[in-house]
Amino acid sequence: MSENENKKTATERLELLENTQNNIIQAIQPVANMAQDLMSLREAVKLLNNKLDAVVKSINTGTQLTDENLSQFMTENNARDLQDKVTKMVNDGLLAATDTVGKDSFVVISESNSDGKVVNPRMQFLVSALQNDEIRGKLEGAKTGTSFTVGDKGGQINVLEAYNIVIPQATAPEAPAETVTETAAESAPAEATAAPTAEAPETATAAPATETTAEAPAATATA
Repeated sequence: MSENENKKTATERLELLENTQNNIIQAIQPVANMAQDLMSLREAVKLLNNKLDAVVKSINTGTQLTDENLSQFMTENNARDLQDKVTKMVNDGLLAATDTVGKDSFVVISESNSDGKVVNPRMQFLVSALQNDEIRGKLEGAKTGTSFTVGDKGGQINVLEAYNIVIPQATAPEAPAETVTETAAESAPAEATAAPTAEAPETATAAPATETTAEAPAATATA
């Protein structure tokens, strides 16, 4: 440290540190913006691929090319991707199937409206990540294959699968790592991706445009 630096007051040193920090932030901001742009581009490409696949399937099956039909095919594609992620976690020994949902379980559910129509065929997430006390309370202790009503409009949550997280020996639990709920829905309404009319789990709708990772603990599928 030079003699001049030694003579700086505490206030001057703090100002110097703050200026240095600001310069660093300004320097890395363009990199952060670029990473965000690349992520947006990646998700846009995924959405485009999903829609193209839906168009091909519609043509091959002789289905009319309507927004509703394309959305249905896209939702099915997303639901299949989400299912594959769970299968991989099971095969990797990160999840173990159980017939009873616990407070720390990883669950797969579907959502139906008051008319019994499935509006979200697949949602998967950690029960402990739910922000909605009503849904979390009804899930804990529920058996797979059961259903329960949520909200004030008669919507239902159907418990499809439940898993316990397997903690590898001598290592910290790493999967599922994220606590964001994924959805296979292309552009489902908020109540559909979250849970029937109840302020369901804060879900990050992973519509065709949203990518989900293999570690993601949650996912939902709706049209």
